[in-house]
Amino acid sequence: MSDAPGAGAPGGGLDTTEIRALLRGLEDLPAELHKEVRTMLRPLGQDLLHAAAANAAAWSSRIPHALSMRVVLKGSMPGIVIRASLAKAPHARAMEGLLDDVFRHPLFGMDVWFDQRARPYMLPAIDAAYPRIQSDVNDVLAAVHRRVGLA
Repeated sequence: MSDAPGAGAPGGGLDTTEIRALLRGLEDLPAELHKEVRTMLRPLGQDLLHAAAANAAAWSSRIPHALSMRVVLKGSMPGIVIRASLAKAPHARAMEGLLDDVFRHPLFGMDVWFDQRARPYMLPAIDAAYPRIQSDVNDVLAAVHRRVGLA
């Protein structure tokens, strides 16, 4: 089994199990620290957002402007969330290839269908930043531990 970022997850996707476990450790922090932790993680999310937007800008004029980012510490999926607005870019999900590598769509609403290959823009940005993401999340946890007197 490879240690590469894209290895180990079902379907060859990015395995974020370790990062999610680290972020779940932040969930139990006192509420007054949540804002501080979100502030520490925000630059990392902004870097990912800009990289994903740059990837999409090579072939789309709508997707880069449809992307947004937020840091979530509560719930079952804590982490940095990058979303594409359905209203601004309804094709963003299909183009990322989240459903399949090839998708079908009609030509200008006619009953003529075409296959189109997905052009991932988010996953390549995450894959490229994965080692730094892991390191930065560990740094945030260490800073939080120092702040609450655990280190």
